[in-house]
Amino acid sequence: MTTDNARVTVADCVNAASDIHAEVEANTLDPSAIEDRAVEACRALFGLVGNGQDDGLWVLHRDVTRQFLGAGGLTADELTEWVAVQRRRESDLSGDGSATSGETIGVPSESVPETSGRGLM
Repeated sequence: MTTDNARVTVADCVNAASDIHAEVEANTLDPSAIEDRAVEACRALFGLVGNGQDDGLWVLHRDVTRQFLGAGGLTADELTEWVAVQRRRESDLSGDGSATSGETIGVPSESVPETSGRGLM
């Protein structure tokens, strides 16, 4: 499978379908393994937010974030922490200009990803 910003090719799709077919034929297709693979693939493609508008998935990340918040994905306390982070970022940007839009400022520690990838905020 391709990674980063590369597109999935027809060969990738054929190979994936062939792998699934082989597992069905061998009666080894495990639904939980399929879910684990899907989660792994989603995390690899979508799991880390890049640096602002230069990230090709920026708009999608924003839309998913809104849905996540709308579904109650954060506690009020954690959401308050993020509001403070954003207010500080905006204050720093409007002040002396020392911070950049992609700079991480006071990010709550539980938000730091455990894996490496395209970038962070």
